[in-house]
Amino acid sequence: MILWASIAVCTLWAAHTRAEVVSTFQSCPQFFYKGREPEGFDQNAERICQKMTADGQFSFATLYSASHRVPVFSAYTFEYDCEVSPEQRRSGGFFIEPQLSDPTYPVYMDEERNHNLESIKARQAITEDYSESTYDRGHLKPSSFQCNKGHSATSALTNSAPMDPTFSRVSWRRWEHLVRVILESQSPSGTAYLVTGTVLGDTRIPRQVSSLNRVTVPSHVWTAVCYVHPTDPEESFSFGVFGENKANGGIVLVSMLELTQTLRQLYDSKMLKIFADDCFFTAPKSEETVKMLKRQLSQHQRNHTTSPDEKMFLNFVATRTSHPATQVKETESNVELVYKDEYTWLMGQEDIKALTGLACSLSAPCSAHNEPRRRKRQASEGTICKLVSEKTNGCVSPCFYDEKTAGYFCTTRNSTMPCAPTYSDVTIEGVKCRTDHTCGKHGREYYWCHTAKSWEYCSPPQPLGLTVNESFQEREVYFSEGP
Repeated sequence: MILWASIAVCTLWAAHTRAEVVSTFQSCPQFFYKGREPEGFDQNAERICQKMTADGQFSFATLYSASHRVPVFSAYTFEYDCEVSPEQRRSGGFFIEPQLSDPTYPVYMDEERNHNLESIKARQAITEDYSESTYDRGHLKPSSFQCNKGHSATSALTNSAPMDPTFSRVSWRRWEHLVRVILESQSPSGTAYLVTGTVLGDTRIPRQVSSLNRVTVPSHVWTAVCYVHPTDPEESFSFGVFGENKANGGIVLVSMLELTQTLRQLYDSKMLKIFADDCFFTAPKSEETVKMLKRQLSQHQRNHTTSPDEKMFLNFVATRTSHPATQVKETESNVELVYKDEYTWLMGQEDIKALTGLACSLSAPCSAHNEPRRRKRQASEGTICKLVSEKTNGCVSPCFYDEKTAGYFCTTRNSTMPCAPTYSDVTIEGVKCRTDHTCGKHGREYYWCHTAKSWEYCSPPQPLGLTVNESFQEREVYFSEGP
């Protein structure tokens, strides 16, 4: 799923990703709560245990519908202390599973170009199915939940389903941030089991040639979360989330029992069960977690001045993600966050936006622009940003970076549109932007802002301004005619 900035050169991983098409999940039971796979789903679907050749360890498990050419679900565990580097995020390309078409093929995912596609596409999706369509290839197991060598294993078409771009890039992505922060705040000695699935709809990806209308579009996407503390059952909990796969499809947070009942109706399967005993759904912490998540999802817009409870939550979010702030500075009117470097700030502020609706605006120019002009305290302490309300005209959501298209997008009521994030209030020369006109495109093809005296160029937001060598690119548009 992850493609880094459009200016980066993306190359396919040389190492193959291993997978085994199996009759049962006995080869990879570690991804299922109590070692038991979900019940009541398509019994004709193929079971796949995904793994990498480099270490032979399984990465996740997938139940795949060959007739619909989409995964029914992917089951996986959450990896703690998992910080994906920029190099890992640039891994490009989607893989196919040769064994789905011929059991005699080697047990690893491979690139399409190494196989006869007429044979391969008989029982699975290929890149051509998604090309020039209006759908994203949405990962069931999020790539951000996997690190190290297993990161590329999520880039498999057997782990991908067609998702509406607005739903995939904004609504569904926001819940991924929420879940990750919640799980990262738990004891890493515990185990978080997750299952993400699709409810198959009545339509397929439309193509100009009818014979290519082969991939079913899900009507809904859902995830079940089960965290098990090793010694204290009171710290164990579960919850579920589902959303309608359309532009204005909302996200609904429910208990595991409620999710099971909802999916039984959607699948028309009375025997459906995701987790054995619904994984602590009656535990007080399960109810508390659902209430807290609902409260945060309901916060679309906030002011930069927050209540004591909200400041406590901001402190929690900023310091407990996989890209944490090293320090939180609070005053009566402002909250400043300090990150160890600009990359950590970039990834950390995406979590902040997803969870609070606030942006964390830099108060000094990016490091590659006029390094001597950077504030002394900025250079000594790290990258400092200030929490502000994000100003994005026409948006009803934060302005998020989309890794597939290497651009920034927000959602309106009914669609997705490009946006300029609120990420900096200084120019490349270190001059303060006006408070009502922070750095952005503002209808132009370049980034700029009004200052007290005139206007100046400002740096594109990371990662749009990054080259493959991690240095900032001076674009010609900086020197074109201004406003």
